[in-house]
Amino acid sequence: MFQRVLVWGIAASVATIASAQLTVTATVSGGGVDFWCSGAQSSMHIPAGSDVSGGIPFQALGFPVLTVSHQAQDSHVELNASAPAFSFCLWESHASIDLTYRSVVPMRVDIALSAVAFQTGTTNSLPPTGSAQATLLGGGPLTNVLVDATGIVIRLTGLAQSNQSFGATESWSFDIDSRVTPSDTSTAYGTPCGTDFSATPTTFGYQLTVSDPEQLQFGVLFIGDGALQFPLPWGCDLLCDYFVALPLVPDPTGTTIVDGVLVPPGLFTMQAATYGFDAGSQPVIHMSQGLEFQS
Repeated sequence: MFQRVLVWGIAASVATIASAQLTVTATVSGGGVDFWCSGAQSSMHIPAGSDVSGGIPFQALGFPVLTVSHQAQDSHVELNASAPAFSFCLWESHASIDLTYRSVVPMRVDIALSAVAFQTGTTNSLPPTGSAQATLLGGGPLTNVLVDATGIVIRLTGLAQSNQSFGATESWSFDIDSRVTPSDTSTAYGTPCGTDFSATPTTFGYQLTVSDPEQLQFGVLFIGDGALQFPLPWGCDLLCDYFVALPLVPDPTGTTIVDGVLVPPGLFTMQAATYGFDAGSQPVIHMSQGLEFQS
């Protein structure tokens, strides 16, 4: 048992309690990105394979055409244009962009996609038309998707066309958003014995919270690969078949928060313990409920 704790403890410290490494790159795909205006003979083409991760603000007749931006795990693609009055210009623009998400440490994620095509400022003209679509390449559900170093690809496509007549003004755009967040694969089991333990999925992995109402001074996080129920002499149960125990340092309120925890695929269990001394200098040990992570 000691050898198992020693060997697996090193692996758990490096892999299980790891900072999130979810990254995203944007690459032009399919037929590329095109923008043209027949009346003004203005055009723009970005070929497939071009890296547009940093955004690509372009100008055509003084109007921005396409922008790509990322904030945390939110990716936003917007194409917009405007046909000025008295130009008799039939505008058309389309884009195909692949967002590739990768993670150094394999993790499960949920994907939320939204795509909207809309128009504003149309006068003296038929309304412009547009369409937008966001899909996960390879298909499948958008929940509990495995992301690893190979990556997953979300393809964003959009088309916008004007129907302008002479003397009309119009503008249109499509707006596509993609949000990737870690899946919540945790399930609580057992009964807490003086300490509460929770796991909340966030943009950068799980946030683990251990809280003790008696504000005990020390803590331990057990990490294992199975659940058990082993009675302990002070009346609590050991619920985690652990292979490593990591120290925790509660704040003055008895709370410990650990951010950016990634749980690799497979079955893992965790349990927290807090300990210290009461007002009479007697030792006190509390145990939390167990948390099981299955992916």
